[in-house]
Amino acid sequence: MKVGLAQINPAVGDFRGNTTKIQSFYQDAVKQDCGLVVFPELALTGCHPRDLLLRRAFANAANKALETLARRIGRVPALVGTITVNPSAPGRCLFNSAALLRNGAVEALFHKRLLASHGAIDEDRYFEPGAEAAFFDVDGSRVGVAIGDDLWNDADFWEDRRSALDPVQELIAQGCNLIVSPAASAWSLGKDKLRRAMLETIARDDGVPVLICNMVGSADGLIFDGGSLAMGDGGPLASGAPFTEQLLIADLDAGPINEVDQPSEEEQLLEGLIMGTRDFLAKCGQRKAAVPIVGLNGAVAAIIAARAMEPQNVVGIAITTKGTDAAEIEDARALASKLGIEFQSLDVEQSLLSLRSLTGKPAAAPQDAAEDNLPCRLSALVLALTCENHRAALVLSSDKSDLALGRGAPLCDGAGSLAILGDVPKTVVVRLAEFINHDEEIIPPAILTRASATEGAEGQQNPHLVDAVVARYVDEDMPIDEIVAEGFERNVVRDIVRKIDQAEPMRRQAPPCLTVTSRAFGLGRRMPITQRFSEW
Repeated sequence: MKVGLAQINPAVGDFRGNTTKIQSFYQDAVKQDCGLVVFPELALTGCHPRDLLLRRAFANAANKALETLARRIGRVPALVGTITVNPSAPGRCLFNSAALLRNGAVEALFHKRLLASHGAIDEDRYFEPGAEAAFFDVDGSRVGVAIGDDLWNDADFWEDRRSALDPVQELIAQGCNLIVSPAASAWSLGKDKLRRAMLETIARDDGVPVLICNMVGSADGLIFDGGSLAMGDGGPLASGAPFTEQLLIADLDAGPINEVDQPSEEEQLLEGLIMGTRDFLAKCGQRKAAVPIVGLNGAVAAIIAARAMEPQNVVGIAITTKGTDAAEIEDARALASKLGIEFQSLDVEQSLLSLRSLTGKPAAAPQDAAEDNLPCRLSALVLALTCENHRAALVLSSDKSDLALGRGAPLCDGAGSLAILGDVPKTVVVRLAEFINHDEEIIPPAILTRASATEGAEGQQNPHLVDAVVARYVDEDMPIDEIVAEGFERNVVRDIVRKIDQAEPMRRQAPPCLTVTSRAFGLGRRMPITQRFSEW
């Protein structure tokens, strides 16, 4: 049997568009002699609907769309991710379901059993867990259905499991000789390798092919990479391309395939950020983007925006004051010319002087900390007004290290629609810039040199040290004592942690960021603002 894995990019709430897309991919799979077509988790609704799931009108629309889609499905079964109403009480009102469509009808409904209540997704808020193993028969095969996290709790692979329930083993016990997983698995660096290793373990140890059909696209900063995969006990049977829609055909009767080399981490990151930016802005109805282009972060963000939106739809903005280095502006102008994007330089020195006069302090008086923030506050206003004039979305370039220490949020970032690099550590931004320049000099070398010189400037914390502490304290929730035990100086760690904690109110005002690590600010980390616990 051939199984079609349709890794599609649905939009949240676009039931008509999603239905049309599913039907198109289904017809293509049937033409290629597939005996089963699998679509991602929540393919019909888009992922993730969040509190739209609390609205009865949304659930009713999903049900109506499922009935419409079912009538368009023939004898070849389709497995489609959607939501369905829970008819029983007490419990949550909905299920996260996979609908088996065949011969013009909804033949069966299977419900997700292990709900994702970690990271950026809180499914327990919306869904009732399924109670039974889900399987069906097609062409002599018993097909087990493991929706999303139902596949990610294999006892042979995971040492630390969050549930004693192992849905895959229950499916094996029911005689299933094929496991399929409709998934909407949010991407982060290294996730593809983890997914592959997990499927290899299940296929090898249980002796059954395991197929995952993963969503592609972006929603509210989450990135879905696709990368659908069919794994047999002898190796991969089919491997999907990352960050693009694709119908992947897995021939279960054929042997393992010869795979091409996997892209590097930097290449994956660049592709993911480009797709995430394009998809986020397109689904928000934005056709044009503006980006502050000065500095290394600005250069990388401008390149990503230009590749995501097409150069003619991107404006690079440089805001200058009396202290701005003229060479920085010329480098930004050269980059804009190289990319083919519009460039606009705005001098705000006079406006800055006017703002300072409103404080009532003499012009000759020394500046205090509050006045030091005035340039950033004014930049936010100017950027917002400029974007309105261009009818463009403002995409910003502050990285995860900046957000961790409270630099740029909310003063400048608060004016933006999307923080492209908001979950990318500063040291990784440098690696990304070097990767961009590997084959062709796109970023002027002076920008990279200037960024390197800034790392060692007086009063600047070492970015490698900052990123190391952020990774441990934010991503891994390590206590200060454990971080220090790894060889870090206690006073330095305490200072960084203090800044991270105190910047929480500012981060709440920052725009959403594209999520590329295991613990992104905003979506993946939910710290209270009004609290008195601290380790420092």
